[in-house]
Amino acid sequence: MHTQVQSNGKAKPSGRCSGQVAVVTGGTQGIGKGIVLALLKEDAKVVFCSRSAHKGAAMMAELDELGLASGAKYLRADVGDKADVENIVEQAVSSYGRLDVLVNNAQSFNTYLSISDKPDEHFDISLRTGLYATLWAMRAAYPQMKAQGGGRIINFCSINSVTGAKYSSCYNANKEAIRGLTKTAAREWGVDNITVNVIAPAGLTEVAKTWFESTPAAAEFVKSTVPLGRTGDCEADIGALILGLASEEAGYITGQTFFADGGLFLVNALPDGVAGMEMPQ
Repeated sequence: MHTQVQSNGKAKPSGRCSGQVAVVTGGTQGIGKGIVLALLKEDAKVVFCSRSAHKGAAMMAELDELGLASGAKYLRADVGDKADVENIVEQAVSSYGRLDVLVNNAQSFNTYLSISDKPDEHFDISLRTGLYATLWAMRAAYPQMKAQGGGRIINFCSINSVTGAKYSSCYNANKEAIRGLTKTAAREWGVDNITVNVIAPAGLTEVAKTWFESTPAAAEFVKSTVPLGRTGDCEADIGALILGLASEEAGYITGQTFFADGGLFLVNALPDGVAGMEMPQ
């Protein structure tokens, strides 16, 4: 994030997204909320959604207290519904006349179960709210972005899918499908000056906070496995990467996977105790 320092020592937003219009799905909590805040603080206009009108109202009230509500528009939407997804994009364009950034963040989750026990319905839900929701939003955004001379599409995958985490087969399969879609769109739409990238984040969401507070051992375990020793801040860390990919400076970056995880992807293959040991000859 390009910032200046105010007299009180705090960072002053630079307005680097001034004039940009962004759509963020799943923008009322966790990583999505952090992204909405990051974009609004850099002077973007943001249309965001969630399934819960109550959470949407609470988010708008919070934005009003922060002096950011004038640049935000909330829509209640279920990304598992194609018409709802298309409407989000339509509302952004009709409200602000353009669409510069599309962030496909929303995703439904289900119970951790082994592959042999996973019901087909879990795969249906995961793919519909993930792969299909991402596809629908991208297709809806494409004509506008092409017509205006370009745009930024940022999707979300997961370190779980890349490493093959156990008991989340439908989620993993869905997230890898989104990575495949991202790379193909980057190839096909590059000629239209549309970049398409994907992020694998590790953000300290409300669910993670509750889990860590109730299970200190889990917090210590996570801390021990992340090289930077902490879980990412949804706004300052994940939101900052969004700002970077949405910027003019990122115009030559497309089809890439970014691990915003404090180094978690660098899974230790050997225990720390082997440092200094000689390999067998």
